[in-house]
Amino acid sequence: MPEGDSSTIDLSTLTLEGSTVIPSHDPFGNEIIISEADINSLKEVDGYFETLSKNIDADNNGELDLLSDKQIYIKSSFAIMAGKYGINNTGAVISDTALNSIQYNTYITGGLGFTEPDTAFLAGPEGNPYEDIQFGHLQDIDNNGHGFSTGFYIGNSAFKKGIYTLTLDEQPYTISFSNIDASYNLVFATPTLNTDGEGKLVSIDLKYQHADYVEVNPENIMTDLIIELNDTLKNRLFNSPRIISKNTINIGSYVTGLDSYTLETPLNISALEYIDIVYTDLLGNLYFIQWRK
Repeated sequence: MPEGDSSTIDLSTLTLEGSTVIPSHDPFGNEIIISEADINSLKEVDGYFETLSKNIDADNNGELDLLSDKQIYIKSSFAIMAGKYGINNTGAVISDTALNSIQYNTYITGGLGFTEPDTAFLAGPEGNPYEDIQFGHLQDIDNNGHGFSTGFYIGNSAFKKGIYTLTLDEQPYTISFSNIDASYNLVFATPTLNTDGEGKLVSIDLKYQHADYVEVNPENIMTDLIIELNDTLKNRLFNSPRIISKNTINIGSYVTGLDSYTLETPLNISALEYIDIVYTDLLGNLYFIQWRK
């Protein structure tokens, strides 16, 4: 805004049309200087939060699901083949095709008031349903049979905006969904491995960059991440604890600081094939960023 926090805006007459409040004086482009791209981004996020507000009574019993800890959240996850990880003095390389490799999944979680269901099916959206929504996974949240997490996907495409029906053990739940394009909060958490004189891994440095290597502040995009190291047979060599932004409120075991992680014990990485860096953006969506040799 031109005068910072001291700027004032007179919206003049406000008119309600449906669920939209329209001012007779539009501050955008006047008091509020914002690009068309920024406006489109805000519209995208606005649609996402609108769907959250519609999902407060997914079982349609007239009561807030939160009161019984049976709230349901629907989110997106994105898997990206990013490029090559760095090691010592050789930095990570972002692939020219990384932005074309994005795979989309939708996952749904339910609060601890749920008992883990035996079956889960997803249908929709209303008016233009998919013929075959593929099932991904079904598991509990706390390893004691409480809550649930389930995933679904349509090939490599993002789910369409609309109203879906999730059926858990023959009980239907109504869920509103608005997909956020992966590009809005996509950042490449580029890892560089640091080794000791024996070639063992001692620490991992992280830079946060767009595909053109322009660096960004990760705290403006994500809340936390984990680092996973895997061998050629997909065996896990190492899992980091959850690494969080210093501004994130957390419960449980975690370390603070998104720039680097130091291992407690040097790790033999002679069998290392690929690294997965999994981060959560500010909207709760998941990004699986994979790096190869």
